[in-house]
Amino acid sequence: LGRFKGEDGDRMHVFCLASTSGSGIQTRRILERVASIHEVEKTESCPAFCDEEGFSLTEKFVEDEFLHPILEELQSTGWGNNAIPKGIEVRKSYRCARTFRRGADITAMNMEVGETVINFVHRWDKYHEQKCDWQ
Repeated sequence: LGRFKGEDGDRMHVFCLASTSGSGIQTRRILERVASIHEVEKTESCPAFCDEEGFSLTEKFVEDEFLHPILEELQSTGWGNNAIPKGIEVRKSYRCARTFRRGADITAMNMEVGETVINFVHRWDKYHEQKCDWQ
């Protein structure tokens, strides 16, 4: 499903994810479907989420076509005990990079994952060049 930013050569990466999240999202099923679509379309070397020409989708495209409409629908229905209050401007408050990383960080912190591991995953500073002590 494409290369990781800043990497070259062939490598395998193992993602430690639950097959089904605590909220019921079937992560494994989704990833297997993405992989099978790429296999059928002979686009295994393209990014997981790309356009018809194999280029990564821009954050703006993902926000405009997927993220914002979904969040606005959830906001309008009062989903999650009004998790997104009516007064919040979704398109100004939620962006891909910030939303996904922030959500991942909060989840990791709630699960008491060590800061070293969080930084290693995000490759901040030069953690990717150091040995991680997996706290």
